[in-house]
Amino acid sequence: MEPKQVIIAYNPKSGSFDPALLDRLSGAFVDAGRSCHHVDSYGDDLTDLAVLAEHICVVGGDGTLRDVAARLHGMAGVPPISIYPAGTINLVARELEYPGNVQKFVARVLNGGAARPLYLGLLNQQPLLVCASVGPESFAVAAVSEPLKTRIGRFAYVAALCKILLNWPRPALTVRADGAEYQCEAVYVLNGRYFAGAWRLSHAADMTVPTFHVLILPRARRRDYVRLIFSVVLIPALASKRWVRLTASSVDVTADAALPIQVDGDIAATLPMTATAGKHAVLFA
Repeated sequence: MEPKQVIIAYNPKSGSFDPALLDRLSGAFVDAGRSCHHVDSYGDDLTDLAVLAEHICVVGGDGTLRDVAARLHGMAGVPPISIYPAGTINLVARELEYPGNVQKFVARVLNGGAARPLYLGLLNQQPLLVCASVGPESFAVAAVSEPLKTRIGRFAYVAALCKILLNWPRPALTVRADGAEYQCEAVYVLNGRYFAGAWRLSHAADMTVPTFHVLILPRARRRDYVRLIFSVVLIPALASKRWVRLTASSVDVTADAALPIQVDGDIAATLPMTATAGKHAVLFA
């Protein structure tokens, strides 16, 4: 009998790409009685092989996972997926508490029980995994140097935020959430618990439920943003009562310019933005 097949999907152009890591993961899956097939996340054979496999292991960060999810979106017969945390921020891996140890990761994926359904949203008809925002973060992410990101990882985002301090953006945004309209300078659409790493803008956001949690800042001056950071990192009571928190199944954001949208740590689109909470769950091992 042929061993069950595991697809290991990766992006060879990613700054975190590590062939030795792929070999270690393959070895661990083979030791567990599986056969492995390496697939470029942009390769033509990804969709053909996906429906034949027992499992798809995505190696990389949220961007690579988002690319794979986009390729598989709407397909029938897709097996459970996992994400080995090899990216810069790894929001989905944090949500699911995947270990970084290769052997423990493989044991969790193959022997962790029933697959867990997570709802992925859509943003301008592309997958939205955990979070999206328009405001200071999106301008900072747009300013991130990819070579610097490769060298220093998540600290490249801090460097990019410092770049925009002198010319602080305060865009005039219109947000429509399930029919209600708000004027603001920053908006956060949260599908999961984490944002920019281990921080939580909403403790109630839950990827197992097809609903967004939305945080709206009417003003996003430097001091407002500092207040937001301190309320998230240190003292929740510092959060302003003027900030709007709500749940919604659809969120539209518009402005007078094509401003950058931060999606799971990357700039994946520009305004206008239409985000809809997931209608179909993706199984994660």
